[in-house]
This record gives sequence, C-alpha cells and structure tokens, in this order.
Amino acid sequence: MPGLPPEVVVWEVGPRDGLQNEPGLVPTEAKCELVERLVDAGLPVVEVTSFVRPEWVPQLADAARCSPACSAGTPCATPSWSQRTGAGTGAGLRRP
Repeated sequence: MPGLPPEVVVWEVGPRDGLQNEPGLVPTEAKCELVERLVDAGLPVVEVTSFVRPEWVPQLADAARCSPACSAGTPCATPSWSQRTGAGTGAGLRRP
C-alpha cells in the first residue's frame, strides 16, 4: 500500500505498562517469566520495567530485580527521577 512503511516493529510494553496498573503486586519471578515468554514468542522489543519512585508505583518497586531481563537487549524505562538518582545505572543498565 502506498504511504505505508515496508515494515513495523512491535514494541511490547505489557510487562511495564500493563503490570503497573494491576491492583496487587505481581511476584518478580512471574514478571521475569512473562518477559522470557514474550521474547521466546518472537517479539523483537519487550519493555521490561520502569525505574520509578516505589511510593508512586509500588508494582514496579522491584525494577532492579527485573533488570537482568533487560540484559537481553530489552529496554527499561528510566524517567527523570531514576536518571537523577542513578536507579537504572545502579542496577547495571546502560544507554544503548
């Protein structure tokens, strides 16, 4: 079709965006397994977590424990708070 790009990349944000809206806490191990399954299913980009203030988003308070899943090349969100405090880099993340 004219005007459409030849390909698109599906950027899955469920582990970060979806789980932060859950009313209860999802165990870290379950989050890591979800990410592994999404990657195994062939999704090229899976946004694992976000380094946000735990008191604002308690569902993502375990971001540092989830970040090893980022080592497979998957992104983690690092808003300005985490950039100022070094939360992401303290967990071993680096900019691409």
